Amino acid sequence: GRLPIHVATEKRNPELVMMLLKKGCIFRKSYDGNTPLHVAAIFNCECSTKILIDANPALIDQANYFGMTALHCAAEKNNGAITSFLLDSGAAMLADREGNYFTTLAIKNRAFDVCKAIVNSKRWPEIRNRLEGTSQCCFELFIRFMPQIALLAMDQCISEQDQGEARVSYDLTLLQNRLKSAESKPTHPLAKCMSIQFRDGWGEEPVKASVSFEHRQSLTAPAMLSFN
Repeated sequence: GRLPIHVATEKRNPELVMMLLKKGCIFRKSYDGNTPLHVAAIFNCECSTKILIDANPALIDQANYFGMTALHCAAEKNNGAITSFLLDSGAAMLADREGNYFTTLAIKNRAFDVCKAIVNSKRWPEIRNRLEGTSQCCFELFIRFMPQIALLAMDQCISEQDQGEARVSYDLTLLQNRLKSAESKPTHPLAKCMSIQFRDGWGEEPVKASVSFEHRQSLTAPAMLSFN
């Protein structure tokens, strides 16, 4: 079953959560393996999320019986503020039992707030590099399914420098995706979930992906236009 702290978190009552913690409640998992932090992420209770992590930092990477951490749950439910907080708190990038990372769940569910939080996170380069060249490459998935987020990611490739004269520099590594040798023919994780038949060339460079999917906004973004 569930403990009172699970119920208090689900009801979005941080004062009661705090009281239960002060009374020495235990952090046992519920019948589905969820910790109170999972519940806070699912029901979008940011205050309880902070309280629980402060009380027990080890909760942040605990998985339920489906292999999902609180980060997976927040991403799946489009809870952007909690996703940002978990990333800033050092949540690890772990795959669930289906092999999906939190980024893939967010894109599958068109979780705009979460995807925006991911791209704006200081850990975006880490996240991007971790999945680059795999079937869960964030940027390529953004191009295919959420081009508006791809535009936001490309905007972050541009930086202004003022060293005597105004200069604009472009970091074009985002547009140079390569397949990793261990995954030359990846199976796309969304194909099963979304019943989508993908075109040939999965793992192609983002520029080619933009052309294939006729995303004019992506193709005319300043970073894309500067790419040779």
